[in-house]
Amino acid sequence: MQNEFNKYYKGLTTACFFMLFLGCNKPNAEVSKPSDLLPPGIEIAPLEFEKKAENSMLLWSQFKFDEWGKMLSDSVVFALPDGNSQTRTKIKGRDAVVNWWKNWQQTSGIQSMTLTPFNSVPINTFKPLHDGYPSGVSVFSYFDNTLVFKHDTASMRMNFVVFFDQQKLVSAYFTYFDYGLVKEAEGK
Repeated sequence: MQNEFNKYYKGLTTACFFMLFLGCNKPNAEVSKPSDLLPPGIEIAPLEFEKKAENSMLLWSQFKFDEWGKMLSDSVVFALPDGNSQTRTKIKGRDAVVNWWKNWQQTSGIQSMTLTPFNSVPINTFKPLHDGYPSGVSVFSYFDNTLVFKHDTASMRMNFVVFFDQQKLVSAYFTYFDYGLVKEAEGK
């Protein structure tokens, strides 16, 4: 029963996402298929990207950084939510990203991360978006994450946008969550 509810909820969430985020850009036109609701230059991407994005986030949350690194492009960018689009920390390059997270695991006191089921939408854009987002396939995903540290726990909603390159490797993560809660739970 729970599995059926999750499928229904995911479909409903996807439909609401497109109604709220993208809007009905053709209010007077007849809509014959869901893609008619999308703005020009955007289409639904293959669902394989949704699974790849979710798997990458699970490996990250399980601290399987070497395995996770195999999913990343050489030039991957991981953007932390510690500023605006111009000032946020951006870690660049596969080795730098993997090593940053390995170091964070060792120095932050993190013991575990538990992600709730994902709500994700894969899209393909044919022109670059604002704020440095590249064109191509990306997956918009939100989930809850419970981070257990040595002396405290932080639980929050996280929003990730995962971008893919032509080889279907992750080329960027743009993250949105309350970074202050993480720092507070770390004791910093």
